[in-house]
Amino acid sequence: MKKMLLPTSRKLSFLALFALVIFIQSCCSNSSAEKKCCEGYTGSVIKDSKADSLRNRCHFMIKDSIVSWTARYQANKNLICTDSLPGYGKILGDSCSFNRCIIKAIICNDNCIGLRVIYGMDPVHKKVHIILVGIKPDYSTLYIPRPKECCGNNAMAKNQGDNTLSGNGSELGGAEYSQMP
Repeated sequence: MKKMLLPTSRKLSFLALFALVIFIQSCCSNSSAEKKCCEGYTGSVIKDSKADSLRNRCHFMIKDSIVSWTARYQANKNLICTDSLPGYGKILGDSCSFNRCIIKAIICNDNCIGLRVIYGMDPVHKKVHIILVGIKPDYSTLYIPRPKECCGNNAMAKNQGDNTLSGNGSELGGAEYSQMP
């Protein structure tokens, strides 16, 4: 039986995501009387345009899109590993960045015990994306309301199909639309 080795970039992605989860878990404590997560950077000076773009991006994705993207990924993952998905070039994503607002909105939800990292595939370019959702105490997926703090009127967002950003603002979802890298 042939052993399938993961490319180095995927190994590094897994390691980085593992480190992120450990860091985030250590920032929020169940023992504190006041429910407060780590605040991270609270300054107003951002010196890099990519950093400013990241801070102002809305990473929210509605639940229906998450379900369809992950189903598309699951249906194609065997073809992804063999680079034989017809009609598309390279489909594996690169590293990605999420702003703290969407991460905080997920992990500071009263029902969140952890962070789940899932793969999805966009409907247009068939690129693999990382999607973040919470984990409930029963280990099921936790979808959060669209965070107003980072997905208000001034937030930048990309619409990549599946009505990802449509709705009335009360829908549930998770995090995508990460910034590359």
